[in-house]
This record gives sequence, structure tokens and C-alpha cells, in this order.
Amino acid sequence: MTRAWALVVTLAACGCVHRQIGGGQPGHVVLEQPPAVLAARGTLPAKPLPAPAVVVSAGAILDWGERCSGSCAPEGTLGFELGLYFTRVNRGETFQASDPHDIGRVPWELGVNVGWTPPETRTLTLAVPQPTMYVELQGRYHFFFGLAAGVAVTPGDGRAGRNGVQLAEMLGPFYLRQQLLFDSSFALSAGVAVKLPVTLSF
Repeated sequence: MTRAWALVVTLAACGCVHRQIGGGQPGHVVLEQPPAVLAARGTLPAKPLPAPAVVVSAGAILDWGERCSGSCAPEGTLGFELGLYFTRVNRGETFQASDPHDIGRVPWELGVNVGWTPPETRTLTLAVPQPTMYVELQGRYHFFFGLAAGVAVTPGDGRAGRNGVQLAEMLGPFYLRQQLLFDSSFALSAGVAVKLPVTLSF
């Protein structure tokens, strides 16, 4: 079990799935195209510019916290999240041969998360009969630090649901989320996000 958990966290951290759309593929040599010639002795070719890329990241969110309105009640949830982030990566032909899994992603990425929690995976005794969801804008620096802000909504009759604004701070796969809800209650939860990112560069 420990090895399986370590593998899941490693996959979530590395973002090792990478697909390059167009251009030369890593390790591919076009024989019909002569190599670039240096202009003069002692000069170096220009450093390649990072290419635009999109990161699609999907997975599960497991957290535990409290929802408070006068009194507080503990609550655990298992939800699902899909993220779409924009970033830049170095082209595959510039990778170091000693590190074939490196995709050369630039430190910053910015995107959108959409999360969804079915009522069956929520432990709060005042169970919400409808699924709850959220939409948030996320910025991240490398894999380690991130900040997201958005809105939480409950489709349909959300009087007992979650409708409000939220803020989440991320440290690796771990996060802390605060929600200020429109029914004058608030919620605080901490958890872990296990997601597999797929990078598409252009």
C-alpha cells in the first residue's frame, strides 16, 4: 500500500505525461534538413524560445474540515477536479539526454479549476441532496506553491448547500480551503489532491 501511494503522489507531482503537437519530436532527426551552421567561430546559436503549452489535469480531491453556522459540524468529502492551465515549455529537442522525462516547463502557470462533489461522498449529517461544485482561477509556481480563488455553487435548491466565495492555498498536493457562504456560514477544510497532469505543447 505504501509503494502504491508513493507512486500516485509521484505521478501527481511530476506531470510526466507530455505530448508535443507539431514541430520536431524529442530524439527525432530529419535527414533532409541540414543542421544549422554557426555564423562565426566562437558564437552560439540563439537560445530556443519556450513554446506555448496547455496542461490538462484531472483527479480526486480528499479533504476534511468543518462547516460553521453558530455551531460547527465536522465534514469530510471526496470530490473530483478538472483543471486547464496555460504555461510554456522548452521544445523537446533541447532536453538533456540524461533526463528524458524533463519537459522544461517554465515556473508559472495560470488556469481554471472546476470541482464537483456528489452528495454520496459527503459525510456531513445535514447532507446536501444535490451535488456541489466550484469554479476557481488558479495560479501556480512550479509544483510547490499555488493560490486559487473562485465561487462555490449548488445547482437547484442550494439553501442547505454551498453558495459563496472561496480561497485555496496549495503546497504541493496539499491544500487549505476557506469558504465564506451566502447563508452567513463558513467552512474550512484541508486535504490532498491526487491528479495526473498531461502537458500538450504546440
